[in-house]
Amino acid sequence: EQMLCPVTGLRIPKRMDLNIAWRKSVLTACETSEETRRKVYSACSRSILYWINLFGMTHRPKKVGPDGKEVALTGAATNVPFITWKVQDEAILELVASIEGGSSGRGGDIAIDKARDMGATWICLMVFLWYWLFRSGTTFLVLSRKEALVDRRGSMDSLFEKLRYALKWLPNWMQPANVRDTYMHLENKDTGSVIDGESTNENAGQASRSTATLLDEFARVPNGEAIDTATADTTACRIFNSTPGSPTAHFTKIIRTKRCKIVQLPWWRHPEK
Repeated sequence: EQMLCPVTGLRIPKRMDLNIAWRKSVLTACETSEETRRKVYSACSRSILYWINLFGMTHRPKKVGPDGKEVALTGAATNVPFITWKVQDEAILELVASIEGGSSGRGGDIAIDKARDMGATWICLMVFLWYWLFRSGTTFLVLSRKEALVDRRGSMDSLFEKLRYALKWLPNWMQPANVRDTYMHLENKDTGSVIDGESTNENAGQASRSTATLLDEFARVPNGEAIDTATADTTACRIFNSTPGSPTAHFTKIIRTKRCKIVQLPWWRHPEK
């Protein structure tokens, strides 16, 4: 029903009704007290788990019903508070550790071996957005197999539309005052942090230098080995994220050889499954 934040020691309600009540009480307090806003902002800047569970939202087109069958969600029901599961908490902390390790020169590549509906892409993007909001001078690159999956206005299948969605749900006092939002480019002018996008073409990432790079659904990329080589020197932290693909896919080779840190998000750790 709840956890203690490992960074702040503050309580994080995890049950839906308790979490919503917590969000409402904190938002109400922040509306009337600048001191409360300052303390909440500080806690969020120090703890990604506290921030996501307090202000994160996710777009959910379906859910698992009591009978175990999936049912479609429509309208307002698709907007769901992002209350992280235990397996997601573990993955988020591993991602942060890889990014921090990469920035210190120790190397931080990580591969996420996931089932569908485990929210892996969402948590990768939320990690990037957290740095973008609260850390100065960070640069991130997100890649997918075609441009429409990187940025397509109005399509929640695209990575940038997920970022815009999460950003718009934040309270006004947490949103940056100066944002440049163009095609495959999201810039926080207050912090100088940037998230850029690109398709996984043969020259992907070669002109970029980033704090971390997300290679989404990497098992579906036909030229995976070439992309792996092309991005090797552009960042100290690459996140290879994918559901299983072909046995001959380069992502499969990365997982089997265990050449970097592996995070698993198996379907049996989905609370509804």
